[in-house]
Amino acid sequence: MSTGSGSFCVYTDPAGYDVSYHKISGATALVDFNLVCDNGRTFGDGGAFYIAAGQQKTYTFAVGSQGACRGKLIDKNTGTYWLTGRVSR
Repeated sequence: MSTGSGSFCVYTDPAGYDVSYHKISGATALVDFNLVCDNGRTFGDGGAFYIAAGQQKTYTFAVGSQGACRGKLIDKNTGTYWLTGRVSR
């Protein structure tokens, strides 16, 4: 899915779910990954991080099978967030 300054995706992984953000334009941003699942559970990553244009960051949520989940990318400066489509594991 497009964030306007990059692309944000979620994939299944043998350990759980991977989220990935590829920033292609704009100023350096302070962002945070989360995983939001239809079963009501939400998981955080290791905390917010900076990402600049041209960089790609990935995080594996090693939470096993949680059913259908979405990746959530939060811009910590503005509070804006984006949700991917659902993937099931």
